[in-house]
Amino acid sequence: MKKDMENILARHRARYPKMALQDAVKLFYQQCFGPGHMAEMPKARQAIEAECQSLAPASSALLEDIGGGLCRMYLDSPDFRPMDPALAAGLFVRTAAEAPSQSLAFPAALSLLESQAAGGLWGPSGEALAFLKQYRAQGCPSLHHSEAYRAAYHPHYRVIRRQLAEYLPALRFLHALSVGGKRAVVAIDGRCGSGKTTLASLASACLPCTVFHMDDFFLPPQLRTPQRLAQPGENVHHERFLSEVLLPLSQGRQVVYQPFSCRTGALQPPVCCQPKPLVIVEGSYSMHPSLLPYYTHTLVLQITSDEQRRRLLLREGKEGFSAFAGRWIPLEEEYFSKYKLAELSSFTLTF
Repeated sequence: MKKDMENILARHRARYPKMALQDAVKLFYQQCFGPGHMAEMPKARQAIEAECQSLAPASSALLEDIGGGLCRMYLDSPDFRPMDPALAAGLFVRTAAEAPSQSLAFPAALSLLESQAAGGLWGPSGEALAFLKQYRAQGCPSLHHSEAYRAAYHPHYRVIRRQLAEYLPALRFLHALSVGGKRAVVAIDGRCGSGKTTLASLASACLPCTVFHMDDFFLPPQLRTPQRLAQPGENVHHERFLSEVLLPLSQGRQVVYQPFSCRTGALQPPVCCQPKPLVIVEGSYSMHPSLLPYYTHTLVLQITSDEQRRRLLLREGKEGFSAFAGRWIPLEEEYFSKYKLAELSSFTLTF
């Protein structure tokens, strides 16, 4: 951990020679605690839009690693597009909501800075050590950048999780559809662990859209016959999804459907919704051949077997992963292979 901190700090000092001790504390604070404050979507978006109006394009990269699985997204980067304030706000709000409330790493980071300060790395050692002592006495609050740093580098960014930033290309694709003037119905399919639910959740936070989950149409026990389950893609109740969701959508009617609960094995009370201009259908088997004609676009998330294993082990644990490896992954592979979904995708994002 200490070595990683030293490496991150060294890279930032090389990139920003006028970086002060205060900026180093801020860097580690963000690394350990994320944005440092909660945010609400409307206010976060308005603040980013207002900030972007006064920015001149800079030469900075869009994303800058700060360690801890986090990065800074620069609003003045040439890769930051006019559509991105809403997306950046959504990523920022999601990061703030998921940020840890405390971290054992931060005291270690301060100890590292104290060691450097005692060696004169941050100017006169007495002043640097006094700054850190006072900072501790104040309860280690979130800090602004130093005046020297702001004058030299004019930082305009938001801290977001790097994993979430990886979805930005797909979010940009969905954003364009949401403002296209016509209703777009998009299927998000992909192997388990590829991030379908995460992407749909981010889109729901950032964009005016309605999301339907294929998990709500899991095949009920009475339909799980050996003959049906022997066919790729048949372990989802696509017939009911078609009749309750896609057909009403295609006819411009209100959608009324009953989610299926895997916990109780029964249908839940009806859910009514008037779909927004962008409709997202997320989940495995959402691109079943019987459903494909009703989508305007499709989006496939690809994932390597190693990354899939890493994510599922993290999410499900060893026992849960064994169930996926023994049953669900082989079923998905048959489905992907038979219907060649990657070739049918309007947009593909690979992890």
